[in-house]
Amino acid sequence: MFPWKNILKENPYKISFGQRRWLSILLGLVYQRKILMIDEPSAGLDPDLYKDLVRFLMSLVDKYNISLIISTHDPRIIRDLAHRVYHIDHVKNKIMEIDKEKILKMMYEAAMS
Repeated sequence: MFPWKNILKENPYKISFGQRRWLSILLGLVYQRKILMIDEPSAGLDPDLYKDLVRFLMSLVDKYNISLIISTHDPRIIRDLAHRVYHIDHVKNKIMEIDKEKILKMMYEAAMS
């Protein structure tokens, strides 16, 4: 499931950005908490590694009963993993729960403009 078996032997300053994203998730798992907070986990990943990431995160949720809090600008993460979505409204200076389909539509429309 994890794409780079030997990553833990590598110097973290000499691995790719995408590999560092995976390494940061692994480091978070070391603490064996029930909630894992991840910032922009899909940044720098190609489509195949993105799919591996989603499978990996879903397996963590299923196998270890971990809850994920993910900060992202990537609508694919919301589409593929989110059960609840909270949106930061910088105009109203609020954090509010928003319908998953509504935020996906907003994100896709913003990307097209």
